[in-house]
Amino acid sequence: MIFSIIIPVYNSENYLIECLNSVINQLYTNLEIILINDGSTDKSLEICEDYASRDKRISVLSQSNKGQASARNLGLQHCTGDYVLFVDSDDAISLDLIQLNYDILKCKTVDCLQFPVIMNFSSKDDERLLFDKYENLYLTSKVEILNHWLNEVNISWIVCNKIIKKDIALRIQFVEKMIYEDNKYVVDLIKEIENIFLSNKGSYHYYQRLNSTTTSKLTLKKEIDTIKVLDSLLSTFGSMLDNHLYVNYVLRIVNIEKSIKKNFKQSIKKSKKYTSFISFKYIFLDSKLALKDKIKLLMVKGNFIKDEI
Repeated sequence: MIFSIIIPVYNSENYLIECLNSVINQLYTNLEIILINDGSTDKSLEICEDYASRDKRISVLSQSNKGQASARNLGLQHCTGDYVLFVDSDDAISLDLIQLNYDILKCKTVDCLQFPVIMNFSSKDDERLLFDKYENLYLTSKVEILNHWLNEVNISWIVCNKIIKKDIALRIQFVEKMIYEDNKYVVDLIKEIENIFLSNKGSYHYYQRLNSTTTSKLTLKKEIDTIKVLDSLLSTFGSMLDNHLYVNYVLRIVNIEKSIKKNFKQSIKKSKKYTSFISFKYIFLDSKLALKDKIKLLMVKGNFIKDEI
């Protein structure tokens, strides 16, 4: 079984060697390692080429700076393995990650396997270690998968802690120039898979850098891209969600729309199409929503009815 490891690289010379060492020294050795130099201006390309000259499993592709999503898509175009992993060039993986999970994959039919993450929040004043670990769970129905994704929150919204069957990975593209392309990819991935194995074997070492997407300031694009992800979620799985979960995702869109109007003086009304599926009876009698949230939904729903008339 061949594992294709796709690593986008952009100006990560300070972290790249640790990342590459964690990959090439895997206990499981049947690997295809694809490095995509995304227009780096530091010594990242030099480091990539040096490693490739010493390890025949490594290939280096280069493109002008188009972003991580584009680099991952390019890697997918060239991968030939049975399964695909994505590793960020400033992160690392445990040396036993692939070997331990190979032992699972060879015994079961698995579309996607998720493994634990060690999150290192790195800054001068804050160094915390959070370890996400699951009991081994093999989920074989869409209902189970949705429950562990949206209710139990055992399935994460990132791709770097997942091993994906190549045929499935190739059916999905990362949306380029989108801030939360991981989240959108996971929505599309959940749609495509028939099963997922939540493994407690191995670990992904994630380092949250200063000025990363999650720590940088709020922007209009962040808000708009969040709505795009939620819109995709509701459009794809809305009919399968219980009323409480459905309404809470609609409320998230409503709140982001209010933020956009307040902070950026723009008007977006994506939530209007979803409030039409929420009854007045549910809002006022069946839900346990706070009064302010009931009023928000009523106002959006009322405007929707007014616009339709």
